[in-house]
Amino acid sequence: MTYENFKYIFKRLNSYNSSKILKFSKNFTFIGIFLGSVALIISLTVLEGFEKKLFEKAVNFSSHINIISFKRDLLPGMDTVITKIKNNDNVSEVYPIISSSVIMRTKRDIKGLELKGISYDYQKKISKFFKDSLSRIADNEIILSEVFAKRNEINIGDKVIVYRAKVGNSLQTSVTSLIVKGYFHSGFGKYDENFAFVSENKARKFFKVPENSVSSYEVYLKDAMKAHEVALELEKKLEYPFYCQSFFQIHQQMFAWIEIQKVPIPIILGIIIIIALLNIITSLLINVIEKNKTIGILRGLGMRTSVIKYIFIGKGMYVSLKATLYGMLFSFIILFLQKEFGIIKLDSSAYFIDQVPVEFRLEHFILVFLLTLLFAFLSSYIPAKIATKVNPLKVLKFD
Repeated sequence: MTYENFKYIFKRLNSYNSSKILKFSKNFTFIGIFLGSVALIISLTVLEGFEKKLFEKAVNFSSHINIISFKRDLLPGMDTVITKIKNNDNVSEVYPIISSSVIMRTKRDIKGLELKGISYDYQKKISKFFKDSLSRIADNEIILSEVFAKRNEINIGDKVIVYRAKVGNSLQTSVTSLIVKGYFHSGFGKYDENFAFVSENKARKFFKVPENSVSSYEVYLKDAMKAHEVALELEKKLEYPFYCQSFFQIHQQMFAWIEIQKVPIPIILGIIIIIALLNIITSLLINVIEKNKTIGILRGLGMRTSVIKYIFIGKGMYVSLKATLYGMLFSFIILFLQKEFGIIKLDSSAYFIDQVPVEFRLEHFILVFLLTLLFAFLSSYIPAKIATKVNPLKVLKFD
């Protein structure tokens, strides 16, 4: 059989001009596979985006390892401790931190915050989270979260009152007035809702922290994935009362949440595959029934069953791949717009970040394409096999 003859017969057996039900089944199959591929690509891409974005925020805005006291007391001997920490080959940077819980009075309300006193080096380390390029924080200045500031109607240049109460043998209170220097925005609800920054010198004076003592240490590593291993090494080296936590432990709830989100993916994939299989099989079976007479005539004229089988398999794969390619293109456009403009927002207090993250990976698109190719072939084979069983004598007998 020549290619031109095969092409003509292929079109005739798969034409929908004469039957509304064939048109409907074809469109229904196309839409089902289109929506399935869109759902699968978006699910994989967004989940990958969540995992990468949350990981980046966990290791960049906080630190790889946080060192505190078991009793949450001050840690003395800062210079000696920093030297011991830096002696570990995996450590790249160490920043001493002075922090405490405070109460801030704003125009609208009274809020509790964790006030962190940071050095200028640490300020530069997290500068990408600041809304504007900021100079060194002065002793009378404070940097607030943009989310917190907007919610409480605090503008740059406004004064805020900060209180600190310490319960010991007697109640000790401290109060200071600070000018808002600027904003930071991490997109991480845990930090945007609860943290503010002042200079290390201001925090030391305000919290009455002795020289060479700090509240904690923020440790950054050359390889973040070794955080848990290095944390154990440092804790053993520094001994009690030092307590070292890796970012995996600090953000354990968040990483557990990501793992939970991965659970439905195989279920979604399974449902999409089943729907795609049923759609293709149903559409081609209807086609076989509708074209029963034509198939019988072609068989009677001597057409080989293998040719008929290839025609129906080809039709199933053609519709499936066309729907998948359109679905992939549509998904890419939607995801690109989300990545560039952040159209869909999230509640950062519930989802840890403030907009749906997107992480494009070629593997996701290849995976969807290959799965479609495989299951389109498998689901097309059954109706194609049935088409080859058409008996021309029985079909034409009653015509």
